[in-house]
Amino acid sequence: MLRPRSRAATLQVADPERFPEVVEAARHIARLIRRERLAVLGFCPASDAAAVLPAAAQVGVALAEQSGSPVALIDINARWSALPPPPDAPTLEGSGLLRTRWLSSDKLALLSLPPQASIGAGLVEMARILRSGRTMFEQLLVDMTGLDRLGEHLSAAAMCDALVFVARALKTTEQDLERLQRDFATCRCLGVILTGV
Repeated sequence: MLRPRSRAATLQVADPERFPEVVEAARHIARLIRRERLAVLGFCPASDAAAVLPAAAQVGVALAEQSGSPVALIDINARWSALPPPPDAPTLEGSGLLRTRWLSSDKLALLSLPPQASIGAGLVEMARILRSGRTMFEQLLVDMTGLDRLGEHLSAAAMCDALVFVARALKTTEQDLERLQRDFATCRCLGVILTGV
């Protein structure tokens, strides 16, 4: 199981000089993903205490650095978006609703829905980007936060090559992880990223 340590509290990418262990853990995960040739990964929070976007952003930047191509991080839950786009964010070309915000020197594109988007729009947009945007991005990372509350988590997981669970040290319980394993029993799981260590 993947258990990199992360102290990322925001969507900012960790400074390699201040947090070399976070950067190296993300690079290790990125190497595993590239070795397995996985194009679409779902990042699932193991509990409400686990923040997916900081961990996924760190992995996304490491993937972009290793491949030399941009990576997309998509937040498809308009209702419980962790980081809604600014009102003036441009729409991703070929997408009806997704707004783009570039992070980390244009290595990582954060794609998110506007707050007024309908509940089911996220899955439609995810399917659309998988059809049209795969040539633009080396990998697509999907923040699956809140999708279980909407009953869309299994549909989103079915579009992913594999899943990664994100847990929070001293907050996420073993029962939380067992529940995720049961919920996604038919999906491939790469492991657990443990944050807050």
